[in-house]
Amino acid sequence: MNLHSNKLGRNDPCFCGSGKKYKKCCLNVTNDDNATQEMAAFSKKMKDQYAEGEITLNETGENGMIKISEVIISLADELLESTQTFEEQEKALMLVIVAWNLSLLDQSNIKQEIDNFLKTMSLKKGSQAWKSVEDILKVLLQKKQDCYPSLKRFILNFEVVRQKDGFHLNVASSLVP
Repeated sequence: MNLHSNKLGRNDPCFCGSGKKYKKCCLNVTNDDNATQEMAAFSKKMKDQYAEGEITLNETGENGMIKISEVIISLADELLESTQTFEEQEKALMLVIVAWNLSLLDQSNIKQEIDNFLKTMSLKKGSQAWKSVEDILKVLLQKKQDCYPSLKRFILNFEVVRQKDGFHLNVASSLVP
């Protein structure tokens, strides 16, 4: 399954499912030195914390049922803590959803699909920003596999709704196989 078989145009709907045009959403990932350094530092912190068992997940759900939206928010917890704006929260959740769907692919395709995704973000291959986002995706993939190996529902679409005290995540997923 090729998630991004064609190159997106600036006016195409964004691949992350936000409903926005690509140019108004994920195209605007900055490549300036400060943001790149911050992303690299966060990537290292996240990998270290996960490796040391400091990151835990909350599996609360309605009536004892696990809701995919709550699972995604739980997986995104560390990323969300580093955000300051609603737009950053949307992008953090998008990264988790991309990692989630990648985790459901054949293992032999994951590296290629990560590369395809990073290309759509207009990151330069081999750059620090590329490496940092790649590392974050790998940690998220591992967290999903470790904590939710039996959940195999693809996320087909999502919406992050701004609320007065934060956001609400709506997720449309495939049926349980």
